[in-house]
Amino acid sequence: EQMLSGGAMPADVGLRPGTQKYAEEQLGTAGTLDGWLAVPRFYKEHNIIWGQLGICMGFGAALMKFAPGTARNGIVNFWSSHGGTGKTTLQEVINSIWGDPERQMVQVFSTSNARYRIMGWRCNLPICINETTNVTDYDLSNLLFEVSEGQEKDRLTQDSALQTSGSWQTITVMSANNTVMDKMVSAFVQRDAEIKRVLDIEVDSSPSVTREAATAMSRAYQNNYGHAGRVFIQNLLDNGGEILSKMPSYMDAWVNKNSKGQDERFWENTMAATIIAGRLAKAMGLIDFDMNAVEEYGKRCITSMRGGLVNNKRDGAGLFSDFLSEYVGNMLVVSGEKRTTPEQPNQRPELDPFIQRMPRGTLDIRMETDTGNIYVRASAFTDWCSKRGISHTAILAELAAKKILELPNQRAGASTV
Repeated sequence: EQMLSGGAMPADVGLRPGTQKYAEEQLGTAGTLDGWLAVPRFYKEHNIIWGQLGICMGFGAALMKFAPGTARNGIVNFWSSHGGTGKTTLQEVINSIWGDPERQMVQVFSTSNARYRIMGWRCNLPICINETTNVTDYDLSNLLFEVSEGQEKDRLTQDSALQTSGSWQTITVMSANNTVMDKMVSAFVQRDAEIKRVLDIEVDSSPSVTREAATAMSRAYQNNYGHAGRVFIQNLLDNGGEILSKMPSYMDAWVNKNSKGQDERFWENTMAATIIAGRLAKAMGLIDFDMNAVEEYGKRCITSMRGGLVNNKRDGAGLFSDFLSEYVGNMLVVSGEKRTTPEQPNQRPELDPFIQRMPRGTLDIRMETDTGNIYVRASAFTDWCSKRGISHTAILAELAAKKILELPNQRAGASTV
């Protein structure tokens, strides 16, 4: 593999064996950059605006490390209830920016450990996960948290040495026949936290695209790949890395201009990286999209998500979802109702296999993955309602009537969902 540097020729470097093998198999090159340029030209000529946005996301993933705050893992779900609209093709196009278009696809039914390893290897490269349609609501929820957290859980080797975990800051692009919002709203109320990590973007088929044109475009990226990403990164590194040094301020400016609230930070950071990268890629001659139109389309996608959440929050369940979303950083996730692994008093909590995720702040929520139950500190919820002028008793009564929530008398200070 090669390391790119500003103002210098690429230098050969050696990677760890697993990373080296992955890179050789999936991040190589084929054909030419000129051959690949037929791909973005196709999306422009046929005015496929959602595809243009997706290609910009393919470049934007590399900029997520510069996003403000900690929301540096965006998730986008390109969906259509009809087949043959080009969802998977777009994912392969995104992959072709960086390497082999097909082999880079992450399989949704892979184990969590396998996905963690791949995401850690990719680091700042986009992650494409194909066809999440048939994933259960519960597994999809775990997948979304897994991706957005950006950090694999530390592990101990057989000789008790600490195995450093992988981390990533990128954009994950999923495809499905339904929206994440529909799947999460139909499940448990706490899923609002996941919805606010994902942008649902509807894919419309383009009637002007002939089979011959679509096939020619597919051939273009199947035979020419891995060049555009290298050119993009090399241009960012040139001129003393001046563009990279200004990237945090570019990201901050876009988010500050378009922000509607802290709870939309995943959407805003994802779109900021996408639009900035798109404008840079256009200046580099890698795409020729109308970036003002792409930006306006991206903003409309966020507005649509915002409106959809409002429509689903006119009842107690929606309000309770807001609470859980805002307090998700204070959530402890454990693998089961009862501990099945032996307790080790001197073991670091982050290495305990019983603990899936530690809270970053006060312990206000506990979730059990085997039962799907969550326990909420009553004082945290009542304080949240009080600050917003909401009656917590009315919300709890509504949830209890709908059998969503059980008001316990056996566990003081907690509520079970």
